[in-house]
Amino acid sequence: MAEAELDLEELDLEELEYVPMELKISDAYMHARILKAGYEGIVEDIHRGRISKRLFYRIRYSDGDLEDFELQDVIDYQRPVLVLTCCAGAYVEGRIKITCSSMSGTVLANVTVRDILSVRALRNSVARIIDEEESRLRLVSVDGNLLSDSLLCSALA
Repeated sequence: MAEAELDLEELDLEELEYVPMELKISDAYMHARILKAGYEGIVEDIHRGRISKRLFYRIRYSDGDLEDFELQDVIDYQRPVLVLTCCAGAYVEGRIKITCSSMSGTVLANVTVRDILSVRALRNSVARIIDEEESRLRLVSVDGNLLSDSLLCSALA
């Protein structure tokens, strides 16, 4: 049966099939955090419709409930990212202080480093300090550009 011939009722009852692990791992929404009607959940698995071949994302909520989302639902209910502006301070005694602020200007984290580090290492440190998931953080420079390793190195040099 062609996909165009499927009706909505048949899609709701469609059998799901296994998605290979390498595809799950490479999917940007695997392990995405979900917030729906005040309940937090996480994408814990991905399946595919046997007939339609559409992807379905298995959500496990903090209370143990399960729900399957299509891609647009995951996008619509994904927890928003937290954008932090990072500013490097003066280099003193072999150390540099990096201040990370929210969009409103509130300082959320100060990280003092001895060596030049990667953006991932900085994001990991900030995430631990503010008790937030690393995947939700986006670090930007004071000019608004997304922080990259080369940009970070030039700012700290």
